Amino acid sequence: MMISRYTILIVKYLSTHLWPCLLWTSLILIACLMPPSGLPKAPFIAGLDKVVHIILFAIWSFLLTGYTRSTAFVVLLAGFALGTGIEFLQEISAMGRSFEWWDVVADMTGAVLGYLVRVYIIPAWL
Repeated sequence: MMISRYTILIVKYLSTHLWPCLLWTSLILIACLMPPSGLPKAPFIAGLDKVVHIILFAIWSFLLTGYTRSTAFVVLLAGFALGTGIEFLQEISAMGRSFEWWDVVADMTGAVLGYLVRVYIIPAWL
């Protein structure tokens, strides 16, 4: 499969700078901790919330793994801490949001997918 040189340059850039991971972490925190009234209205699709969690955490772990070259254990532990921490903050806040274990499962699924893509698929393209 032919990958454009611009894609390769972008992946290499993301793998050598910490700020994209920190920015993405901030965006996850903002999105997950805002009140439900502040979230965009989407058509009701069962499980769409979980798909969003998977995508957010896949990108996050992709960025973290690329920069830190961490082991799977470290990335997954950090993903679990971030996802669970967000859920606890949702529970204790007065925003009308609650703790959901299925969100943590979706977060971890995304973290695993992002790690696997960064460690096993991207190097084959570079």
